[in-house]
Amino acid sequence: KFLSDSLWRGLADRRGWTKYLFRQLIINGEKPKRHEFYRQLYPQIIHDMEQLEANWRTGSFQLEKIQCRSQNSKGVYCLQ
Repeated sequence: KFLSDSLWRGLADRRGWTKYLFRQLIINGEKPKRHEFYRQLYPQIIHDMEQLEANWRTGSFQLEKIQCRSQNSKGVYCLQ
């Protein structure tokens, strides 16, 4: 689902889960994670996904203005 759903991908990138979702490579001398780590991570990911979707359904989200450097171009939208 991570590869086909931008919601999953965006949340995984933001939360730092991307490096744990596929075959683990040893990065920066980090020790391989034990099975217990993944058993705790999965319910956390599912909870965050359900909470995010519930927030959008119920209107519990926060809009904020962001700086978009469009150099006075009209009709340009800046998405984040």
